[in-house]
Amino acid sequence: VVILAAIGSTQGVAYWPLGLLGVILVGVGLLCV
Repeated sequence: VVILAAIGSTQGVAYWPLGLLGVILVGVGLLCV
């Protein structure tokens, strides 16, 4: 999850949709944990 979050944040710099999706997935993941 951490690795995916890092990749998502990195991609988010160039691709806002993917970055936003990554943030949402990380947020949901943290809530589930």
